[in-house]
Amino acid sequence: ERQLLKAAGDELRMSGLKVFRLAGLPGQVLSHSGELWLGSDESGGFEALLRLRPLNFVPQGRESRFKIAREGPLGTSLEAWTEVAMVELPRTFRISMQGADSGALAVPSQDRYLVEEEEEMVVINAWGREQLEEGGGSHHSLTELDALKLEQLLWCDTLRALAETTPCAEARVPAARLRLTDEGVATYEEILDSPDQEGAGVPQEDAARLGSLAFLRQYADRSLLEDEVLPRLLPGRTGSVRVLSAELAESNSSAPALTALRPPRPKTLDDLFGDDIDFRKPSRFASGFDDGSDGKEVDPLLGHELTSVLLLSEKTGFLLAFHCLQAVDPCSL
Repeated sequence: ERQLLKAAGDELRMSGLKVFRLAGLPGQVLSHSGELWLGSDESGGFEALLRLRPLNFVPQGRESRFKIAREGPLGTSLEAWTEVAMVELPRTFRISMQGADSGALAVPSQDRYLVEEEEEMVVINAWGREQLEEGGGSHHSLTELDALKLEQLLWCDTLRALAETTPCAEARVPAARLRLTDEGVATYEEILDSPDQEGAGVPQEDAARLGSLAFLRQYADRSLLEDEVLPRLLPGRTGSVRVLSAELAESNSSAPALTALRPPRPKTLDDLFGDDIDFRKPSRFASGFDDGSDGKEVDPLLGHELTSVLLLSEKTGFLLAFHCLQAVDPCSL
């Protein structure tokens, strides 16, 4: 850090530089790391030096192994986390397969009814820390520059889950709308049974976490959690796990805006050959929704809500990611 400041000061020929770093939302994976050095001169002007470096950890396609950097009291430790095959959690996997039977997984829209729409799509993934042998050579390929944080692993997993749903089967996931929230920690007993309403004596600061656990229990019953999930998260029934959630923020494109319209299309023969309307000339501007006519991609998740519950145990090295995408009633929009 001191060497970078000294080098930037020598380049700008100034002292007392201020440094700014490019940062994203919690968990968001950026394509570049950026540093901006800013200094003032005697004349009151400013000099700036910007450095952008491409990051190598941006996943291409479906990655099943991620390099993770964890901050600790002794510095940064580098690990490798791999995807756990869901066949190892058969009852948990059956929850998502029940949705697949009704067409919840990504399938092109051909051979389907126009009005057919899934109300609920469930995707469940699991990750585990790779066990490295002592003195092994696996660490030499891990560098801090191309390693993710654990929160970024959750962000990537959520994007992958959305990509497997029907709305995103033929469209790109709107990653800019994804929001990741750390809701605190939960114990063994809280995961199995806890109140989910503030009226039941739940403090306001705990309501979000307990609400997420209650949502998870709507799909995973007590016996499933005790038999498959908790033995991996809390094998000794002691300690705690981190509870995080993910949701989709409001889309800017869903707000009414002043947009140019295409020429209106005739719907009947009277419209086509009538003399009262010239369909070759659209109104210059109109207030309405952007329908993608200007070449922009339409957000495939405008009519959906995402609820993700993420249980992370850094001690045992296990992550369970539960994602539920629900269609919203168009009349309520």
